[in-house]
Order: sequence, then structure tokens, then C-alpha cells
Amino acid sequence: QTYLLISDTGGAVYDAARMMGDYLASDAMQELFAKEPVCVELGTGTGYVSIVASSLGARRVLATDNDASTLELAQSNIDANAFHSKAAETRTLWWGEAQQ
Repeated sequence: QTYLLISDTGGAVYDAARMMGDYLASDAMQELFAKEPVCVELGTGTGYVSIVASSLGARRVLATDNDASTLELAQSNIDANAFHSKAAETRTLWWGEAQQ
């Protein structure tokens, strides 16, 4: 797989993303992915978790972040790596406290 990296939050695949990807790919989640779920990722960064979800058969994946350049990176990674990249998309989402 190919990953494009930039600085800031989208600059690396964090351990938490790797752990979530491993969990999604585990035997415990096979039944869920057999039902082709719709998945939303908050704070996508590189898009790794969304790529995993798409690759496992999610019907639709929405990868969200609040940074435009991070979303560009995530979409590039999704396009390059997700088996069902047409079902995966990125969107801006602000969550938590509003910035002043």
C-alpha cells in the first residue's frame, strides 16, 4: 500500500489508527463487515482507518477532519489504496468546542 504524508496531524499513521485497523480486521468484527456497514471516521488524518474499513467491505465510508490539507491527503490515500474507493469520501467536520 502507498501512503502520502504531510506535516501536522496527517503526517503519520498513529498507533491508535493502527490498533483500530487491527481491531476492524479482527475475527470479532467479521460479522459486522459481512453486513456491509456504513462507517464514519472522526479525525481521519492519513485516512488509514477508512482505508481499512473500505477494504473490509464497508458499503460507505465517510472520513472526516477539520483541516483541508489533511482531507486532501486522506482522499489521495483512499484513492490509491481503498478497494472500494468510490464508496469512501472525505468531508470537513468540526467537533468539540468551536474555534474562536
